[in-house]
Amino acid sequence: MAEAVVKMKRERSVLERENGVACPLCGERVRALVTDYPGLSDGKGACTRCLDQIDSAFLKKSGGFPASIASRVGEDMVVFPTPLRLNADPELTGKGVTICFVDSGFAPHPDLTQPVNRILCTVDIAAGQTDPGMFFPHHDDNWHGTMTSVVCAGNGFLSDGFYRGIASEAQLVLLKVKDEHGISGKNIAKAIRWAIENRERYNIRIINLSVTDDEPVSFKESEVDLAAEEAVKAGMAVVAAVGNDPSQPVKPPANSPNVIAVGGVDDHNTLGMMMEEIYHSTFGITVDQFLKPEMIAPSIWLAAPILPMTNTHREARGLYDILKADDRYLKGVLAKELQNANLESSLLQDEYTLGIRETVRSRIKKGKFVSPDYMHADGTSFAAPIVCAVIAQMLQANSDLTPPAIRNILLGTARKLDHVPVERQGYGVVDARAAVLRSMVEKHIARTDFPNSPAIDRINRKVIFYYHDDQAHTVALAGSFNAWQPKSDLFSRSGNGIWKAEIPLPQSGVYLYKFVVDHRRWVSDPENAYREPDGFNGLNSRFTVD
Repeated sequence: MAEAVVKMKRERSVLERENGVACPLCGERVRALVTDYPGLSDGKGACTRCLDQIDSAFLKKSGGFPASIASRVGEDMVVFPTPLRLNADPELTGKGVTICFVDSGFAPHPDLTQPVNRILCTVDIAAGQTDPGMFFPHHDDNWHGTMTSVVCAGNGFLSDGFYRGIASEAQLVLLKVKDEHGISGKNIAKAIRWAIENRERYNIRIINLSVTDDEPVSFKESEVDLAAEEAVKAGMAVVAAVGNDPSQPVKPPANSPNVIAVGGVDDHNTLGMMMEEIYHSTFGITVDQFLKPEMIAPSIWLAAPILPMTNTHREARGLYDILKADDRYLKGVLAKELQNANLESSLLQDEYTLGIRETVRSRIKKGKFVSPDYMHADGTSFAAPIVCAVIAQMLQANSDLTPPAIRNILLGTARKLDHVPVERQGYGVVDARAAVLRSMVEKHIARTDFPNSPAIDRINRKVIFYYHDDQAHTVALAGSFNAWQPKSDLFSRSGNGIWKAEIPLPQSGVYLYKFVVDHRRWVSDPENAYREPDGFNGLNSRFTVD
């Protein structure tokens, strides 16, 4: 049944639109509409997200999942795949893009190596080893990096493609930074600089940092932050997990101005937007007065791999073998898998098969297993790789995008949660579809021939603002220096989509401002890392005149 649905999806015809088209069911603008899905009105069509929700509800009700996960326990144990939950374009898989992961350690998981090995290089930064076999035998140090890389770029090999990441065809470079003393800022910085030195060799376009330094210092003093800023200047988008404790300060590398810091959202494992709420991720003002995170992404109920050939893997497989056994053979399978499944021997004395199965179900739920090879994980360590996967899609759609252009597109298309304080979500939830659409129509590369905005020219006594938007018809400047009255005559547009405005240098003080695009959309300056809440669950940009 699952194969029939997949075949039906593949046979859908789509109507391509350069600038996107609104779905008649949900209203969201997408790149293509499906026009021949059964039950749709002739010619109207719908977006793939709406249709995937229909398909998923059908599969969930009928039990028509891929064979490798058909033995999952009940509907409450179904964890929807990340591409489906983020409405990611299935035609873009990060092909041709290399993502560098800096993490505690890694294992060559089948979702990354089968049927084609997409791991280009593995390096133990602390030991200076590059032998691909150095990560054997499997141990706990390899768990975290394996999960982050597979959540981002796994192809779902062990789940018949069901639990694949958004960037399922991207290539990877894996840099291990944990040694006998733990994870140090020194090794993180060393790994980032290794990526810079080997960027062209492996075509590294993205760096994922689901690791953190120990102390909340200024980005000007942190070796990790300095290295991260160098990586951005070298042409790589750098994404960092912001952390999982709201009571803790934001630390390197998430505190760096040009690093995209990612917090978490909890969608309660649903496909709609009604259930979304903030995850308990770190947020706040850094030592340098930057408000972090920039955006949020799913951080819980994420299907992640169980580390192969570990006790946890043996336990999961044993539990599922017991559960799928026929009642006639249940006791025999239980006896065989009792030790692997980590169950009490007294369970063999249970006379009722329902009792045995309920015990096994309970253990599966407690272990967060969703199949013999996957479990559901949580943390902003997985939100950051999801954003990296979306960036890989953007680069596949438009390989000319620079890190500033990527940042501007991601923040400009993020979806704000109205009921969540802006301090905790930044610009909002990553919107995979919208980011890819904006990337496709981007005709110029942002911030290649002008400085950061705003630029304070003390010699000529003026402040210069820059804003890049190919699609805007008008841009106005409003701020505390002009009583928040939008002034569109201040901005002029050049042929490369860059809008520029100048004002006389005001007296010493702190000033807030926004851009007003097309007379209706008030946006903070994406070039300016200094921002603060505007009192209306939005953000004001800020600059200081000394």
